[in-house]
Amino acid sequence: MYPPQGYGAGGGSGTPSYLITTDGTTITARDGLTGAILASGTNAATIINDALADLPFGGIVYLKGRGESAAAQATYNLGTTTLNLPVIAAGFGVGSLGLIGEGIRSVLIQYSGTGDAISLGEEATRHSGYQLGGFMLDQTGTDGTGQAAHAMRGFQDEIFEILTQDFNVGTYIDGTSGGAGGAGAFGNFTTVRNVYNTRPNIGFRAGRKSNNPLFLQCQCDRVAADAGTIAFDATGGVGFADVGKVIGAHFNRFETAFNIDVQLFNARDVQLEACTNEITLGANSKFCSFKDIYFGSTVTNILSDSGTGNRLRHCISVNATKYSENIIQSATFAIDSTG
Repeated sequence: MYPPQGYGAGGGSGTPSYLITTDGTTITARDGLTGAILASGTNAATIINDALADLPFGGIVYLKGRGESAAAQATYNLGTTTLNLPVIAAGFGVGSLGLIGEGIRSVLIQYSGTGDAISLGEEATRHSGYQLGGFMLDQTGTDGTGQAAHAMRGFQDEIFEILTQDFNVGTYIDGTSGGAGGAGAFGNFTTVRNVYNTRPNIGFRAGRKSNNPLFLQCQCDRVAADAGTIAFDATGGVGFADVGKVIGAHFNRFETAFNIDVQLFNARDVQLEACTNEITLGANSKFCSFKDIYFGSTVTNILSDSGTGNRLRHCISVNATKYSENIIQSATFAIDSTG
């Protein structure tokens, strides 16, 4: 699991800046090079946040596991406290920060609050190159509350190899903060890969500030979500928006699989199972493309499209009537059998 792909911050390749361990009661943060103890105690959120805050020039905080079986998982209980990856330097390519666990089977983070379990960056300032992954994240408070991972105004952030359970929102790529022009929202080239959100209200959310001229681009690669209200929600209105791509996804048992109200959205190689509304496109959707989509259930309410120029291409359904007159609910949605 460690070091992650592209790692190069902190104490050098293969060496975390801080190593977090637990014996089941006491959590300890040690310098990754010297072994010196930075902090130790029973409050996991305090110890981990202290380590993250002690990296003014960037680095990696690494959560150590205790074994490969679920019974031997290293558990870090945050209570209602958010883990914050703070902005260490404004701008692009000037310092990155990471919180990385030994693996989904080895590290469990528990959160019982109603806010963000983990936040990357902040609304007021851009950051770049943050990394988050390698653990299970469980909502132990009220099911359907809180956001598991919330990335704000990042450039080339990477969220990977995470399993979340019972949150309101599993993964949120947020470009909704900020004003117009140079102070506007931002979320360019963020990548989400190998992330599975189970029993959320919203599995994946990508949002941008309405009418903001800056782009929000993200790519979700090899992701999955199961049992909720919306699997992938992309909103933000008109302007120069494009909220990226979903490539290689499996969405199962949602009221709506795709709820899209942005321009230039693209989804391909996606399997949808037992979703009441597979694809819903809002009035701001424009030139969105859905290609190589497998509809694996027998519901008929597949598309609701009030946008313009959106296309469905090369899709397969277990119900043959879907890929004909019953596949669309609006004449504005074009079926392209050649592209």
